[in-house]
Amino acid sequence: MLVILDGDGTLWSGDILAGYLTTPLHQIDENTIVDHQGKKIHLKEEARKVLEELHERNIFVALASQNRKLPVIALLRRLQLTPYFNFLEVSWTEKDEMIHNILGIFEKKGRDPGRVFFVDDFDYNLEIVQANPELSHVTCINASELDSLRDILDIVGTQIE
Repeated sequence: MLVILDGDGTLWSGDILAGYLTTPLHQIDENTIVDHQGKKIHLKEEARKVLEELHERNIFVALASQNRKLPVIALLRRLQLTPYFNFLEVSWTEKDEMIHNILGIFEKKGRDPGRVFFVDDFDYNLEIVQANPELSHVTCINASELDSLRDILDIVGTQIE
């Protein structure tokens, strides 16, 4: 199983998009960082627990973020989240292409990702993935319609074979 997560608005929120953070980044608490200009990013409630649980269940996890790569990587490192991600796709590419890139890694290694879920809070991103006939097997989840990020665990939990 593979769960592909968006960053901004899905896993975290803040004063600025993660790709526009300016280094150095400083950690305020376990789930909050502040950049050189005083802009804050805060992990959404339950985000860390969801990532931990997916990791414990041996579910592949990817980040698909339309952003500048270096600030996002710095954010993940500062919040100690990098161990939870098997794949990081951070670029200005459309989300359907990002998903293709992630799935291409599985294909190159001769591995089947199993069920694939894509979680994003932006309707447009979900729509382009749903409209792509090559990604018809991907289950899209609108993060803005979830009561809590923990709902992801319930959704994918019912899909474990």
